Amino acid sequence: GTGGFVLSSADTNFVLKLRGLVQTDWRSFFDDSPYSQGNDGFLVRRARPVFEGTVFRDFDFLLVGDFAGSSATLIDAWLNYRYRPELQLRVGKMKGPVGLENLQSDSVGSFNERSLANDLVPVRNVGLQLGGELAGGIASYAVGIYNGDGDYRNPGNSDFNDNKEVAGRIFFQPF
Repeated sequence: GTGGFVLSSADTNFVLKLRGLVQTDWRSFFDDSPYSQGNDGFLVRRARPVFEGTVFRDFDFLLVGDFAGSSATLIDAWLNYRYRPELQLRVGKMKGPVGLENLQSDSVGSFNERSLANDLVPVRNVGLQLGGELAGGIASYAVGIYNGDGDYRNPGNSDFNDNKEVAGRIFFQPF
C-alpha cells in the first residue's frame, strides 16, 4: 500500500515499516547544435530506501539512505522518544525546524526540485530537538540545537568546529 510494507506486533509496541522513494528526470534538447552533443540524459534524482518504526512503544526511529548520484549518502538517521504527544525528544541527523518547504516530504512535492528560497536554510543537520503537538494537533512546536552547517547543506556525521545553531518553530493549523 501507500505506507509500504509493515510488520507489527499485536500490541503495536514494535513496528517496522519498509518503503522507498525513487524520482527520475529526463533532459532532452530539441534541435541541438552539433557543438553541444551529449547533453541529453536520464537522471536518477532520488533512490531512497526508508526504514522506520517503533520499539518498546515510546521510541520511534527513521533511517534513510540515498543511492542516487555518485555515492551512497545517509540522509536521515534519528531516534525519537515520545514521552507524550506534547513532549518528544529527537536526536540524530534530521531536518531542522526551519523552512516550511524543507519540512515537506520529497514524495508529496509537485517537482523534483525545491524553490530557490529553500536554498537559504540547512537541509539536514546533526543535533538534538525537543518538540510536540498541542491541543490535539492544532499547534505544534520544535526547538533544537544543531551543528552549525551552512545554508542548503547536507552535512556529514562529524563536526570539526565550535559553531552551533539554535532553531525553533511554532506552527498553527486551526482549520
